Amino acid sequence: MWWLGLWLVAFPRVSFGASFVVTSNAEVAPPGLARALERAGGTVDRRLASLGALRVEADDPAFRAAAARLHGVRAVVPDVALRLVDTEPVLDGWWDQAPPSDGDPLRPYQWGLDAVGAPGAWAAGLTGAGVRVAVLDQGVDCEHPDLVANVDVASSVSFIDGEGPCNEGPSGSHGTMVAGIIAAAGNGVGIVGVAPDAQIVSVKVFSQHSAQTPFSVILEGLDATADLDVDVVSMSFSESVPLRGNDEITAADARELWRLVDRATQRLHRAGAVLVASVGNTATDLDADTDVVVLPAQAHFVLGVSGVAPTGWALDPTTPLLPTYYTSYGRSAVAFAAPGGTIGSGRQRCDMGLRCGAFDMVMTTTATGWGFGIGTSFAAPHVAGVAALFAQRLGPHAPPARIEEELYRRAAREPGRVDPYWGWGLVSTGY
Repeated sequence: MWWLGLWLVAFPRVSFGASFVVTSNAEVAPPGLARALERAGGTVDRRLASLGALRVEADDPAFRAAAARLHGVRAVVPDVALRLVDTEPVLDGWWDQAPPSDGDPLRPYQWGLDAVGAPGAWAAGLTGAGVRVAVLDQGVDCEHPDLVANVDVASSVSFIDGEGPCNEGPSGSHGTMVAGIIAAAGNGVGIVGVAPDAQIVSVKVFSQHSAQTPFSVILEGLDATADLDVDVVSMSFSESVPLRGNDEITAADARELWRLVDRATQRLHRAGAVLVASVGNTATDLDADTDVVVLPAQAHFVLGVSGVAPTGWALDPTTPLLPTYYTSYGRSAVAFAAPGGTIGSGRQRCDMGLRCGAFDMVMTTTATGWGFGIGTSFAAPHVAGVAALFAQRLGPHAPPARIEEELYRRAAREPGRVDPYWGWGLVSTGY
């Protein structure tokens, strides 16, 4: 079994009761709007103040039409749910079989670090020290031996009722896997992250126990992250929003959801953060399919990331990286390519009883130890980690545009050519 690293979204399939996101004409929702919505039969349970929006529960079928007529209301959009594919990690607890090493024992299996030039950056003194990276995801195992030193628990936050930002128990590996790629500590245990001294701030927007979340929770997480004083934001989730509408939402609803995400990402960027997101695992040509927009990857100021991987790395570490079979692509969405991992073919055994193809996947931390995974979910945090290294080099509060300039300048690419799969190229430290 393997972990499909980006949750695949069937958008939208269900909604959380009669829930709506109500947007106002003002940049900040006027104080009287909540009272007016309650008089119209709704209950306001989330305030997305900086986005000029509110989340409202309503049982009356006439509420939506009544709310849309209120003074100052721009739109009333269903708070659709995102359904995520159930997957599971491979080789949890692999640590017991890890070979001895002078450093982090599982480091020899992390081909992605070498692909992005992380070791050269470390040798030059760049480890992400002093840099804060927000992980918007399913929560993080804050006590994981490879993460405990680098998670800022005090700053971490959860928008899932009844759950904190730090996961407990064996569920919820996804956020832990993402965090490990970015900033697993170089402590002689397990693996090491691209930026092993960076701080992780966990922003939980998906439950560790559930495969779906309301759209409003994503918005609330994005909005709140702007106040967390982070330098980089890593988002390993993807929504294919139908711009022509479908049975659940209209074309106007879809455009309004896109606008809200744009507002949130622009606010985050103004607050000083570089934004990184997966482009998706649906092998979609996003240049040709103009009926959908993939969010947040195609929102303003977000760097979309595709997945690449070797085939047969364990047999030949010099094998070139190729676009994966699952990655979505398109010049309109992909800024960079990064290690996402894939499943190689062949039955030959290479190490610890594993088929050689297993080692073409991405090794990282999991909820119960360490394991492999594949997906653009694991490509995005490689870019976030490299961005953290550049943020350290450029100094405290470096403008996001300067960090992005370094990412574009150092990406391994053919000068002047943007590729549908590679974007500006394979993300690289340049060392």
